[in-house]
Amino acid sequence: MQGQLKKSRLISRISKERLGSYGYLDEQQLDSIIAKYLWNCALSESLYESLHWLEISLRNNIHTAASHVWGNSWLTNGQLLAPEQRLVDEALERLIKEGKKTNPEDITAALNFGFWTSLFRKDYEQKLRPILPRIFPYVTPASDRTRKIISDRLNTIRKFRNRVFHFEPIISYKPEIRYGEIKQAMEWMAPELIPFLELNCGFSAEFAKGDAHYVSEVKKILDLME
Repeated sequence: MQGQLKKSRLISRISKERLGSYGYLDEQQLDSIIAKYLWNCALSESLYESLHWLEISLRNNIHTAASHVWGNSWLTNGQLLAPEQRLVDEALERLIKEGKKTNPEDITAALNFGFWTSLFRKDYEQKLRPILPRIFPYVTPASDRTRKIISDRLNTIRKFRNRVFHFEPIISYKPEIRYGEIKQAMEWMAPELIPFLELNCGFSAEFAKGDAHYVSEVKKILDLME
């Protein structure tokens, strides 16, 4: 009875809804469900670094390319459409409120991944033409270096990134394929960063473990609750 109470409290702490997204939730399946949950957490954590490198590469390549064509203050000199300009204004306001510097590089760092991916929507087709080759100089074949192809790739990664950062279930989103797409997008921009990513990113090793890797340890912990 005491063991059931402890397990019930465990489920409520994580939430039935969250655990239930990994399969049918009952006491007989609890070890398997928690193992899947733990593996998902580990997978998500292992993807943080690749997503970090991608975001850094993207925003810096865009800023460098756009500055070359429109000047270093392109974020505030009328190049953006209203929705993106509003996000820049909000970021600038936050920096001022926090007493931080407001030079173009500081504003660039204050803008989130969603902002940078939004610059590849159709409304920016004409604007992007002179800078796209500078942002993504290593796309092969060159015919694939189009706004639409790049926008589709970045938005697929953005949606996946949101699930990762909120520790939502990602296995049905084929994380091994998404990881390959993240690396390829980096190769399009900054291939010299890939060896550093591979040196420290544990995604491939973690993915190879599978959720079964966690089952025996989960069983031990649950058995202690009896």
